[in-house]
Amino acid sequence: MLTEIDVFVAMFANTRGLQKVLNPLWNAPWDEKDPSMWSVIAHANHAIRLRSVGADVREFEAPIGEGGKSADIQFRTKGQDYLLDLEAWHAVSGDTPEAIHKNGMTRAERKAAKKFATLPAGTVGWVYEICIVNDDEELERIGSNQHILSPFKLSETEGCFGALFLICGISNADGDVYKYVLANADTPLPPLRPRSGR
Repeated sequence: MLTEIDVFVAMFANTRGLQKVLNPLWNAPWDEKDPSMWSVIAHANHAIRLRSVGADVREFEAPIGEGGKSADIQFRTKGQDYLLDLEAWHAVSGDTPEAIHKNGMTRAERKAAKKFATLPAGTVGWVYEICIVNDDEELERIGSNQHILSPFKLSETEGCFGALFLICGISNADGDVYKYVLANADTPLPPLRPRSGR
């Protein structure tokens, strides 16, 4: 995790708003109610992904509209402007993968209505729900239904889309998490520990 953050800082050292992204690392990285470390990791991962496919990442915590609202990442690619908001979902809920997807869509709709009710002309809004998954059983259940991570159009906010991502904890044979992977519908999920070791 820290290696990726180091890469992120070096890559975007001159990008406006970087310090705002990093501030939670000093303020409350593992706050019990809202462990903002995950938000920083999500920022870093997605910004690096965007740069790797040629997108122009223009600003972090970019002001939008009125009332102090901001988008986590403002970027441009292939002649199109985008605003992206990342929301960490710490307590993923749903008895089935379909229910998780539905609940994730509801969260994305709510976030888009709050942040992107009025988008600048020609700008597309995206909301990513970052699902924190540390349990092997839960990861296996979602992994076998990875289609629920596919992007979707938001129906209540014009010009906006959403998607679910997983932050997966990778465990060793002793069950200790030693690595995290951020995955979407197209990302091969990491191998799970053998059931005998869970």
